[in-house]
Amino acid sequence: MRIENLVRLVEGKLHTSPAVSTANGIVFNPENAKQGDIFVCEDRLQGSLELAVAKGAFALIADKSFVVTDKEIAWIEVDNLDLAMVRLARFLIAKHKLSTYFTSSLELDLAKSMNPPKEILLLEDNLSSLLSLLFQGDKPSAIISSNLHLLKKISPQYLALPNTLKPALALPLSTLFQSSFVFEGRFYKNLFLPPFWIDSFTKLASLFTPLNWRFSSLRPFGHFVPIFVNAHLVAKSFGSTTQALIVEPDVNLFLMQAKYLKKNYPKISIKTCAPAKMDLGTEIDFAYNSIEDLLNLNPQTFRYAPILEDPSIIESLLQEKKSSKQSHLF
Repeated sequence: MRIENLVRLVEGKLHTSPAVSTANGIVFNPENAKQGDIFVCEDRLQGSLELAVAKGAFALIADKSFVVTDKEIAWIEVDNLDLAMVRLARFLIAKHKLSTYFTSSLELDLAKSMNPPKEILLLEDNLSSLLSLLFQGDKPSAIISSNLHLLKKISPQYLALPNTLKPALALPLSTLFQSSFVFEGRFYKNLFLPPFWIDSFTKLASLFTPLNWRFSSLRPFGHFVPIFVNAHLVAKSFGSTTQALIVEPDVNLFLMQAKYLKKNYPKISIKTCAPAKMDLGTEIDFAYNSIEDLLNLNPQTFRYAPILEDPSIIESLLQEKKSSKQSHLF
């Protein structure tokens, strides 16, 4: 990119008359700078700017006053670094005619676990990964994000993920925690995916498939996580017991899941659990003040116990319980 165009795009002030006229890649860590790069100084440290210069950067962008130490390269000052990066991203998205899609945070997490093709960029809150790719030769063809505020800034013409023309054909092999179905002529067997998220999976699959998507398995993605337990609330291997804790960190998804379970499994004992401070009222069967209170759950009183919590916290709690029990045996 030409330096003069870069200055104009970020609405910056050029403090030097550089001998260089263009810059190529873009980096946000001065350690990663190489000859010809643009360095964006997020930490506002003079030392970071000087390190990038030593590494060979041709252009520096900062939103704080600095001391020019090399007049041969471009030192660019902007009023607001975040806004400058938004302007730059918006220009590059339009230039490369990238499609942008808004999706839910759940679907973004699901997309990460599906091994998306390299042509798809999953954008969260940080523009650095997007800008780094857009300055490289191997650019994405589409961007998916759950950050609506950011999408409106960088791509006002964003789209919703398109609905599939034909629904997936669910197969009898499916269970509450594993789904088997046929979609667009492909057989998906025993995916660790509850039935109420098959539509989300197929929407993403429809977007990925034309890009030579290679799918082998669905990695865990941190939602609706089953932890099977025995009668003493000791964690056991998947499917080896009839009782399970079902852990969900998102309150809205938790409430949806609890409602689904009680509606679709009316003859099974469901015990919903959430922190008392969430004040979810009658939706909750067991409101706990401390995470250790969950150790008082009696698996003989429920088949499934949905818990509003971070799965790693529940896994650690059960592991500590197991370790404590084993230590008392010696």
